[in-house]
Amino acid sequence: MNTNRNALLAAMLATLYATSAAAEGVKATDATPKPADPATPVATLDDRMEEAASAGEERITDAKFFERAASANMLEVELGGIAQDKGTTAEIKAFGARMVTDHSKKIEELESLAASKNVTLPTALLPQDRATCDRLAALAGAQFDEAYADFMVQAHRDMERLLAKTAEQTTDAEIRAFAQETRKGVLDHYVHAQKLDADRVVLGDGMDDDFEDDD
Repeated sequence: MNTNRNALLAAMLATLYATSAAAEGVKATDATPKPADPATPVATLDDRMEEAASAGEERITDAKFFERAASANMLEVELGGIAQDKGTTAEIKAFGARMVTDHSKKIEELESLAASKNVTLPTALLPQDRATCDRLAALAGAQFDEAYADFMVQAHRDMERLLAKTAEQTTDAEIRAFAQETRKGVLDHYVHAQKLDADRVVLGDGMDDDFEDDD
């Protein structure tokens, strides 16, 4: 009887030990980090920064603002001159003349601001602006009038957004003030550009929902 009881107790202890050892083995295995799959590339810090930037709103640096604003103003002046030569209506010619006057003045103001920040402005149009100018310059007659008026709406909408983003994102108080003040004139130009087409077929229905004077 004692022999059987001792044998049974030994068997139970052996079973408990085996179960405990197996459980400990599972825990040790789970805690061990799995090696990285060599086929999976590891993102660098720069890669992650690029992904974050592409997923969010565009960052308008001060340098980017000066570059874009300078080219946009030069484009307005050059196209304004072309409009005075090629425009077939008094309204197109008058608007072109106003663009030459207003944006020439804005270039002078931008140059003064840039100089105070030790920034050198570009003296030539950015490639995309050069392409736009050449495309419009190749048109004539009513086709030019419509294309010019249409682009004036687009150009001033884009400029308003650039100025709004600059005012919001820059840490320079003088650049912010310049952007905010310039935006008022851009809004006025935008409204007048829309009026170049009475039936709004070419220029659209009016201001976008996100393009409002909230100053």
